[in-house]
Amino acid sequence: MGKQRQRIISSNITYKQCLSASELLKVEAESLTKMMTLRWPRPLALWRQKVSEAATQAKNQGLLNTHVWFKARDPRANATHFIELGVQITPSPLVTYFFAVGQQGESSKREGLRKVHFDLEYSSSGREPKPKSHLQVAGRFPTALGEVGYETTAFDHLRPDLDKPRVPCLPQSFALLMHLALLEYHSTDPSLERFVHSPEWLKVITIAEREVLKPYFEHGQNWLASAAADKRSFLSDSYGFSTS
Repeated sequence: MGKQRQRIISSNITYKQCLSASELLKVEAESLTKMMTLRWPRPLALWRQKVSEAATQAKNQGLLNTHVWFKARDPRANATHFIELGVQITPSPLVTYFFAVGQQGESSKREGLRKVHFDLEYSSSGREPKPKSHLQVAGRFPTALGEVGYETTAFDHLRPDLDKPRVPCLPQSFALLMHLALLEYHSTDPSLERFVHSPEWLKVITIAEREVLKPYFEHGQNWLASAAADKRSFLSDSYGFSTS
């Protein structure tokens, strides 16, 4: 049997496991609109206006660039964290989300502790293929974090100049990112705990899961159930490779 060789999938291939930027923007607009009717708990009170502004931007401008944050205790230490969540989607296409954790510094500035971002990669490159949906540590510094009191160097200890590794991961939406953050910190505040389990919030999340995660899981199930799975790698395919 001849040796199988890897090849880059043509850039005009439609990646069915992830939504396009325009499809995702529509999901975000609908999700944010549903959030406008929620009764936000006290730690998330500032989200009401931000969500309304973001929903209007997504529907009327065809793009999304927003950031929300809340304060919560570190579940394992006597410290208070700032939890920062952001999203940027443009037709170019660009899809990126970030999840950062900070704390109050000795001055008025916030100090960066952790930061990850999630990207959707829509182009293919034979020189440096990237997973379609991936997570990276640090990443670029968002302007929004500077506006709430972080120095542009706040996360430099995480080496934002180092792009590796790009770890394949589940595709994101802003609602799913919010839910992820609340699941990490809900145990620190009774009002957050009630909210994260409330039917109103879970309705927003389950709709987002069906819209964003269902295509990804269906693609994976079809892939792994096919005869091609015996000689092709699902992980390689996430980088834009197939075997022939």
